[in-house]
Amino acid sequence: MTLWRRLGEMIATRTNLPRVGVAMTLQAYALLGAATLLAAGVFLAPAAPFGIDSAIYYDMARAMADHGALHIASSGKVPGAPPLTKDLTVVHNGMVYPQFPGGYAFIAAPFYKAFGIRGLMAINAIAAGLCLWITYRLTATLLDRAAAIWAASILGAATYIANYAFGIWPHILALAFWLTAAWLALTGVDAVEKRRQFVFCAAAGFLVSVGATVRVDTILAAPAIVLWMRLVAAPEEKSPALAFLIGLLPGIAMATLLNHLKFGVLSPFAVDADGAGDLLWVAAVVLGFIALLFTADLREFALEVIEEAGRANAAAGTAIFVLLAVLLVTPLRDFFYGAYVLLFNFQAHAAFAQESVQPDEYGQLMFFGSPKRALVQSLPFAALICIPLIDFFRGRDTFAYSLCLLAIAAPIAFYSAGQWHGGASYNMRYFIPALPFIAILCAGAIRSLEIAGGGVSRQSMLAIFFVAALTFLASDTLGSAAEHLRAPLALYPQWILAAIAAGGAIRFCWRPQSRRLARFAFGAGLFALAYGGAINFTDAVSTEKTRAAGRVLSADIAAAVFNKRRSSDAERPSPLIVTQNTVTTIAAENAGAHVMTISEKNIAKIRQAVNAFAGAGACVYIQNITARDLLAPAVPTNSILRTPYWAPSDATPFHPLLAFYGLARQTEACAF
Repeated sequence: MTLWRRLGEMIATRTNLPRVGVAMTLQAYALLGAATLLAAGVFLAPAAPFGIDSAIYYDMARAMADHGALHIASSGKVPGAPPLTKDLTVVHNGMVYPQFPGGYAFIAAPFYKAFGIRGLMAINAIAAGLCLWITYRLTATLLDRAAAIWAASILGAATYIANYAFGIWPHILALAFWLTAAWLALTGVDAVEKRRQFVFCAAAGFLVSVGATVRVDTILAAPAIVLWMRLVAAPEEKSPALAFLIGLLPGIAMATLLNHLKFGVLSPFAVDADGAGDLLWVAAVVLGFIALLFTADLREFALEVIEEAGRANAAAGTAIFVLLAVLLVTPLRDFFYGAYVLLFNFQAHAAFAQESVQPDEYGQLMFFGSPKRALVQSLPFAALICIPLIDFFRGRDTFAYSLCLLAIAAPIAFYSAGQWHGGASYNMRYFIPALPFIAILCAGAIRSLEIAGGGVSRQSMLAIFFVAALTFLASDTLGSAAEHLRAPLALYPQWILAAIAAGGAIRFCWRPQSRRLARFAFGAGLFALAYGGAINFTDAVSTEKTRAAGRVLSADIAAAVFNKRRSSDAERPSPLIVTQNTVTTIAAENAGAHVMTISEKNIAKIRQAVNAFAGAGACVYIQNITARDLLAPAVPTNSILRTPYWAPSDATPFHPLLAFYGLARQTEACAF
């Protein structure tokens, strides 16, 4: 027996995958292939952060690994210098703390200690593999194993999970907590023995609350799971939901303690000392709703509304309610508009922009030269959810579909209220918790169409995938050649594909006996899947290219700041870099430089830091002309050089971020 076959046997045996003789099954090949790709990606992807957020997470891991500290900076031990703040940080007791939850630092520190920055990438690769596996197991339990293969494949190959599988982001790690909690909750509800039920449900709650110390929005899983338990999974029993809530307590206590240490406030949801109540109103509403669920049984009422109200009456009532809400209630109108923006059309975004997310000369909202994508603009195949959604309202598979629909609704409902565009990303990264459940529902739809259509040959499926990929390539090439068509061709074909897939799916629901209609809807769904996969693969490649370029830029900057002549001067304090782009100064910071972010709000503190470091004999560098122009009016005339030092670079000579302005009095000692 070959090594590959032995591995296949081992995987199939340990994971309960179906086997065919002693040969490796398709599922085992897929599992081994996914693990190989994830492991290879850790070592092949650029070892660098992508944006300011991920740079802060890198700082968190390094501070905990090297110093056992939650703070990421201080005043640099330079007399008279203020705390050296960056974007997304706050000062407490003279130390600089990140706004992000502190739990990530504890999880990431051992990986960073062992493998450096690639250890942080390994965390997400491991978490991504776990998410694929849990999605498979969850779908196999809720639906069947054939659907489970589809769900794991859709999540891994057609969604934008790959964009975050190798980066220094907390999203995939938080998703692993969220998804595993859902699986444990499902296992607990299905358990016959009360003790086993309590353990699994409490463990689910614990994972949700611990996940909230990685990303606060992981707590949104709590109302979704409790609602599912009380209304659908175990309406006659309160003990599963109660066990889940008990399991939440240790993680919430941990989050509260960490925020007290970082910000001096007793709140599990604070992001700074002044924002302790930002999410408390949400928590209060959720807790009130959960209390209602424990005192009243709303399941019968919900079933009566769904089952007894005719489809026409239900549709008419829903339409009237939505119309009145949009026209008469401003908060709900804003909510529905926010949902439209985040789900369907980022170009309609009306909230504030930032440096990397701004309209171009044609008014198209762009991110690093590519249009920002809403959820359906990244996942046109999500329209297939129409089938399980209609089946749910018909009372079919409510146990499975309700869990998925609630898990999808939780982040969408929360973020639609704010219409936040997700910052430095090509896609709607705050909807990552919804991706596995979208994949599960789409897998259920694909299986229904596949069975009703009598199956489709592999050759036909490959042909559909090939044509979809070519269509995307043609659209992307034309958009790249004509800038005014860049956004329309990158965004709006997905609307057409989603509309066709949704139309076919809805028609199938009313004519399930039509094999021809089922095959059409199946083909449209596969085309949308392949098109979405091509979109997200391209975005992943663009992400890695951006990280690779940033890594080279950062290395060039570090080499210039720490040249041989000054590095031998052990008495001189490490230099101070004033910047607006901390991603490009990471290598210099690793070598010992101090970094402080400049903005219009902290000019006085920047001036104080510059004077303190210069007075101590440290070289001071202001990166880029934008930062120089911000600081220049606040310091004596001509104290900052008007001609920059240029950091040498073979890859990107004279890149704007390679320009560093020094102090006039330090020209001889600090020039590159």
